[in-house]
Amino acid sequence: MTIQVPNPGTGNGQTGDNEYVLWQKTASNFSDQTNAASREVGTESGNVPEYSAAGGLSRLGYGGQCALLPNGTNLFSKTWVTGFYNGNNLVNAPLNLTGWFFVEAMAGSQANKVMLRLTLYTSGDTYISIGDNGVEASWSAWKKITTTAI
Repeated sequence: MTIQVPNPGTGNGQTGDNEYVLWQKTASNFSDQTNAASREVGTESGNVPEYSAAGGLSRLGYGGQCALLPNGTNLFSKTWVTGFYNGNNLVNAPLNLTGWFFVEAMAGSQANKVMLRLTLYTSGDTYISIGDNGVEASWSAWKKITTTAI
C-alpha cells in the first residue's frame, strides 16, 4: 500500500479531507508495515515512541502527567527511558529520604548513561545522579542542587 497523504484543505474553504478521513489516512500510514512510517515506530533504540490510548507516550510521562513508578522502585537498578515520573519511597533516593519524588530521567545516546534529577515533593529539594542504565554499582553519589531563586 502506498503512503496516504492527508489533505487538510484550505481552512474555511470547506476543502480537503474531513476529520475522519484525515485521521484514517494517518493511521493507515502507521499500520501498514511496508511503509517507513510504520517501521520507525516502536520501543527499539532509535525508533519513535508509539502513541496509543493504552499508554504510548503517556507511559513515558509525555501525556500531561508524570508516569507513576511502583512504590519502592530501585532508582539505580531500573532501566530508564527519557521521561517524567513520580513515585513514593524510592530505593536509593538521596540521603535515604522517603516520601513523594518527581523524577526526571534523561537517557543519553552514548554509553548507556542516564541522568536522574529528583525533587522531593514536600520540600522542593533537588538532587542529581548519573550512572549506567540498569547497573546499580555505577551511579554517582547524589549531589544537591542549591538555589535561592525559588
